[in-house]
Order: sequence, then C-alpha cells, then structure tokens
Amino acid sequence: MNTGMEASRELAAEDEEQRLQVLRRYDILDTPPDGAFDRVTSLAARLFNVPIAIVSLVDRDRIWFKSKCGVEVQEIGREPGLCASAILQDGPWLLTDASVDPRAMANPLVAGELGLRFYLGAPLRTWDGHNLGTLCVIDQKPREVSPAAIEHLNDLATLVMDQMELRLTARTAVAQREMLLHELHHRVKNNLQILLSVVSSSERRARSAETVEFVQSLRGRLVAISSAHDAMRAADSLGKGRTGELLEQISHTIQAALGGDGELVTEIEDHEITNEVLLPLALMLNELLTNAYKHGLHDGGGRIHVRFHGTGTTYEMTVRDNGPGIGDSSASANSSGLVFVKGLARQIGGEFDARNENGAVFSVTFRA
Repeated sequence: MNTGMEASRELAAEDEEQRLQVLRRYDILDTPPDGAFDRVTSLAARLFNVPIAIVSLVDRDRIWFKSKCGVEVQEIGREPGLCASAILQDGPWLLTDASVDPRAMANPLVAGELGLRFYLGAPLRTWDGHNLGTLCVIDQKPREVSPAAIEHLNDLATLVMDQMELRLTARTAVAQREMLLHELHHRVKNNLQILLSVVSSSERRARSAETVEFVQSLRGRLVAISSAHDAMRAADSLGKGRTGELLEQISHTIQAALGGDGELVTEIEDHEITNEVLLPLALMLNELLTNAYKHGLHDGGGRIHVRFHGTGTTYEMTVRDNGPGIGDSSASANSSGLVFVKGLARQIGGEFDARNENGAVFSVTFRA
C-alpha cells in the first residue's frame, strides 16, 4: 500500500506527463526564432532595465529558449534550473538576491561564474492551467521590484501565451481544412469515376455515329476534368497547380484513344498557375487535341505538336497539325468544340486564334 508521500509523488509525475503532452500540443520546441516573441523579450529587458530576458519552455530534461535577449545559449539542462522551479508556482517567482535566498543560493547559476542575483519569472500558463515555461528577467546584481512591475511582466507573459494560442489555432484550422478538402476531393473523384463508367457504358450501347461522337466527346471532357482535379488536389495551400504533368497526361491519354499512326510531339513547360485557370486549360487542350486527331491527320498518319510556354506573366498553348488545314469541314473555327474553346478562353481573360500554317494551328494566349 502506497504511503501518502508515494501517492503524492505519483500524482506529481502524472501531472508532469500531462503538462509535457500539453507542451507538445503547441509544437513550438526547436522552432526558428520569431519576431513576435523577440519583441516581448526586448521590451521586458528595457522595462526592467536588466541585461537578460528569456521566453523559456521547460521540456522533460532541458529548458529551451524560444526567445532570448542578452544570452547566447539556446538551452540549458533542466536540473537544476530556476525556470523549472518557477513553473511549479501559481504566480510569479521572485528572487531579489539569490545569493542569500535558501531556495536558490546553492544553484550553479547563482554560485557559479554567471553570478545570478535577481530573477523574476512569470509563468506561461495555458487556458487549462498548465505552466509550460516562463517569461523571465535576470540580473547579476540584487534589486527590488514593485507589485506593479510584477503585473507588467504577467501581462507580457500573457501576450506570449496569446501568440502561442494563435499559432495553435491557425495550425488546427489548417489541419481541419486539409481534412475537409481531402474528403471533398475523394468524393468528387468517386463521382467522376461513376460518370466515366456510365458514359463508357453508353458509348458501347450507342447506335448512331452521331451519338457515339457525342459520348466520346463527353468522355474526353470528363477525363480532362478528372486529370485537372488530380492536379488541383496536389496543389499547394495558395490554390495553384502545375501545368507540366497535367497537360502531358491529357495529351497522351487522347493520343492513346484517337491517335492511330499519328505522331505526337509535346513541348510543354512546367509552370505554376492558379486552379481557376488549370481546369479551363485542361478542357481546352482536350478539345483542341480531339479536333486535331479527328481532322488534322491524313490516312491515319501525320504529326501533331502540342506546345505550352510562358514568361510568368503571359502564357500560350498551341496545338498544331500538318493536315489539310481549316476549311469548310468540321475542323472549321466555328465548329461546336472550338466555340467551346473560345468561351473557355474568354473565361480566363484570354484570346483564341485559329489559322492555317502548313496545316491547322490553334492557340490560346492569356495573362497570369
């Protein structure tokens, strides 16, 4: 049966483990210097007219300095440590002259080369009552401090905790957003796959050539949307995706479906563009390539060239073939697919051009 002292030690150990878990929750240990915290330590040093001010966090076996003014070291051992003692208090921990204070006179920081005399530490206390570290001011000579000054340090310690809470809230919000986006992407992808299955089934059952052509066009657009969706899913937090893999994938997917003996040449630069442009760009490439394979090849052969390049401010996508060129056939610039491309180009503030140049040349230019 535990004695009362043993039970107290077990309870203290349990509380310490919980405190360390809370400290990990803030994910702040070993992070780079931060101007918001550095301004607090600089202000505290000036306010108390002391050479040293520190934002410390008490880890399992060390005291790590998130911000420091007047010292070079980044961390010290936890035992013995004044900050480690300060977090055991409900309020500020004050040593006006550590050399004669029985709580600290044997501490190496006091008795050793540093010769610490004055220490005032305000705990960094979480909303659920855990002391994670201190905002402390230190001097090598004894000094007195007024209750009002102690309250000033308490207020600055509250500012430090506010910064930590703000960063925790931001990280939590980002994590929740990423989880929701992942679920949304998953559902959209599943729905696109279902639609593609339905369209493929309809294509097999289609009776007329006109219906087959319509269903193939619809399937191509769904494939382009699915490819663009994958590129957007891989996009960064600023909502931008990359053109290289997306446009290459669409090009080779259409070649596999419609290419026959035709040669495909791609010259696609990889640029980062916004998701609002990425999807229309994928759909336009699908339409232009489908048109080129249907009307720009001769006797099942020929050459199609896809080019995408940009300067960072302006971009151009070109699909060129060496076929009969634009005439009165469905390859006309007024065909339904190309009218669709014109609308998409206007949607992103771009311009569409169709011309004959040793075959048909279709291009879309737009600004970033």
